[in-house]
Amino acid sequence: MNILLYSLCGEGATLVQKLREEEHEVICYIKNEESRSIGDGIFWKTTDPDSIVEQADVVFFDDNGMGVKADEYRKAGHLVWNGGKIHDKLEYDRLFGMDVMRENGLSIPKTLEVSSVDEVRNAALELHESKQLVVKINGQDAAGTSFSFVAEDAKQLEAQVEHWDLDGLLKPGWKGIVQEFVDGIEVSVEGWFNGESFTDDFNITLEEKRPYAGNLGPNIGCAYNTIFPVKRSSGLVKKCIDPLVGFLRAEGFVGQI
Repeated sequence: MNILLYSLCGEGATLVQKLREEEHEVICYIKNEESRSIGDGIFWKTTDPDSIVEQADVVFFDDNGMGVKADEYRKAGHLVWNGGKIHDKLEYDRLFGMDVMRENGLSIPKTLEVSSVDEVRNAALELHESKQLVVKINGQDAAGTSFSFVAEDAKQLEAQVEHWDLDGLLKPGWKGIVQEFVDGIEVSVEGWFNGESFTDDFNITLEEKRPYAGNLGPNIGCAYNTIFPVKRSSGLVKKCIDPLVGFLRAEGFVGQI
């Protein structure tokens, strides 16, 4: 096949050699200008994907944040894997993601939406000022960054958000969530949805959110992971993502979730 790899910052470049081994032709577009030197001299690249998309049998999007373009290609009749406005909304609008899970029978921690330091303070008091609490800020710029913080109590939570605000790190109109902290091992379950159903390929990721041994250091998201495949019969698959089939089908979702 002829594959157009539409990449945000070159993350999908690791796929190119494997796709070549499977005898596919690959050309890559990297959206972020600062990342466009990735793969120089190693694989074919383009700076104008729209001019060659007609030649592609399939378009791969390797990250969220490019949903408008992915949907544009789909509407034009191109075969597209991953990417879409619904993908972006699930990833970056944290309260929407919580609502989708709740409405489809998945259990979630008690969650309150916030959009100011005062609301963070009130949410912390409502959840329990003396317990560990979590704050996460919405948006593409905040996802996967340090705008996710586990506080020892309400006072520390409020101080952290005030720090972000006073340093000008929060954009006007920012929104986020405050949640109860749940102790335990962080596990994610991933499936591959083709628009109608899941394929038979699933994996589980054991996530370490902090970069140093002994759970030390700042909470930076996926500091390092242990990933392994599981079967459809896995209890976590049945509990965590099987309930989403109806929602995903209705939204025309194609890709990993």
